[in-house]
Amino acid sequence: MSRAVLSFVASCTLASVSLAQDEPQAPDETIEYTSFKGQDRQLYPWTGEHIVFLTQANDLDPGAMAGLIEVFDGIWSFYAEATGRRPRKFKEHEGKAIIAVEPDTCGAGCGYLGYTGIELMPDYFTHLYETFRDSGEIDQVLPYEFGRNFWFYGEQLEYHGKQNTGTITTGYAVLMRFWALEAVERSVGPFQGAPGVVFTETIHGLVDEYESSKKASWKNTLLKGRGVANRLNLGATDLFASLLMRARSVSAREDFVTRVWRFAGEQPPAEDTKEAAGNLVVAASLAAETDLTELFKSWGFPVSRAVRKRIKEGLADGALLSAVGSETAPEAGVGSYVFEATTATSEKPLRVWYYVPDRTVKRTKVLFVLHDRDRGGERLRNRWLEIAKNKRVVLLVPEFSELHYPDSRSYELGNRFDADGGGLPEEQWTFNAIDPVFDHASQALGLHAESYSMYGYGAGAQFIQRFVFWRPERVDVAVAANAGSYTPPVSAEAWPHGLADESLSPAQLARAFEAQLIVAVGKKAIEPSGDTAEIRAQGLNLVERGESFFQAARKRAKSERTRLRWKLELVSGAGDSSYYMRSPASRLLGL
Repeated sequence: MSRAVLSFVASCTLASVSLAQDEPQAPDETIEYTSFKGQDRQLYPWTGEHIVFLTQANDLDPGAMAGLIEVFDGIWSFYAEATGRRPRKFKEHEGKAIIAVEPDTCGAGCGYLGYTGIELMPDYFTHLYETFRDSGEIDQVLPYEFGRNFWFYGEQLEYHGKQNTGTITTGYAVLMRFWALEAVERSVGPFQGAPGVVFTETIHGLVDEYESSKKASWKNTLLKGRGVANRLNLGATDLFASLLMRARSVSAREDFVTRVWRFAGEQPPAEDTKEAAGNLVVAASLAAETDLTELFKSWGFPVSRAVRKRIKEGLADGALLSAVGSETAPEAGVGSYVFEATTATSEKPLRVWYYVPDRTVKRTKVLFVLHDRDRGGERLRNRWLEIAKNKRVVLLVPEFSELHYPDSRSYELGNRFDADGGGLPEEQWTFNAIDPVFDHASQALGLHAESYSMYGYGAGAQFIQRFVFWRPERVDVAVAANAGSYTPPVSAEAWPHGLADESLSPAQLARAFEAQLIVAVGKKAIEPSGDTAEIRAQGLNLVERGESFFQAARKRAKSERTRLRWKLELVSGAGDSSYYMRSPASRLLGL
């Protein structure tokens, strides 16, 4: 076992000492749990540091349950360490991820991709509990389901179109259950009647069967969701796991298992299956600190010149990884911190992902990038990292989490109204979070900049377009790219489709028109879209809506006899994709 994994296990063991110091006790009261399918249950909570088991009975051996809690607290910590991320909150009790015994769920075990919460059918929980109690081994179902909770890489790694059989997504969970059990020094239990050791050996040996076969190739296995012949009839997902196990074995890094997925998250979204396969080759090579292209080519993976170049440049520069930290302010390099300093965010804190150049001056520029509805602040920061480094700007990406800002009303519409349409106080508007974040970062970094630039795509573009109505004073340049809908400055429609009965004075509107807002739309974004009649009334596609919004602004500015500094930019070569908008946006921002 590597030093990195041993160190990790030691930290987990130390964290669980307090559990062993007191005599374990069974819970004597139930709590209410609502299942994935909406069934209300009364279940007994067995609580750890990161997870809580909810069981139908409390007559289980408290010592065995304490041991299970220790194991799965460690597994949860391993996944968090390996990915550098946490699942979005869905099923939790007192801030801890729920593992509930539930008879009516979606399979032996059930967990949503990227969200907390797992359900186990009673027979499978009993098997998990009895196997651990009697032998100390861990049944494979629950460690696998953690791999679903901690899956964040679909747009980078999963295949496209007909090739999207789920092989990569599921293969990740298949692989990570073994690495997670290794990290907490536990063995997997029996599988399909075979002892756990046979199961493990078979998984490891799939790559040997693959390499020795004259017929097996990437195109007729992973690409088609097929495996290779083996004694347990394991499939493509298990073959994927075996290939990554081999990549780890040739790695120059002992901590490969805690690096490869972080590098996967740093890759650009894949436009097709070949790019997704190439992203895996890049991530594995950077994690290994070794160019693994020849290994992956021997397996039949497509390896383009672009992939080779990214690996060469990454290995030459030294790979940059980030993780969720405990900082309270930005500092040189990459990181994140929780911002709680204003009324607008104190009850709904923002995590701010950032990049700060190693050397700043008083006039170093500050760029805010606003995320789309995916709320992926870290991923967005990473996608803008190269631009920020090359242009030596401070990059700030506030993350309006789904926990605190769960819908369009509370995020891109500014949280100006509650769910019933009643007005909310200005201190609760999300529009009012940007300036305090800027002031806080500027003070921490010793900057003297009085204004900042902004970029947003999709929902982030909607946020920015509306933001300039209410808080334009400190905006240098704002680029709103491919907004799905707009709030045009017309008095015939109510918010958010217009400004009827709004409190904007002529002077405020004039200040908004003075802001340097650039409405950017990909010329190829001409596919029909829009999920409501009000949005479709603005135009049948993104291009029509952008043009309609800009013309409405010109008409209103003319009627108000005020200057309009807004611009409409149709971006050649771009459609409805944030990837192809990034470079043009950098130019429009004047970076």
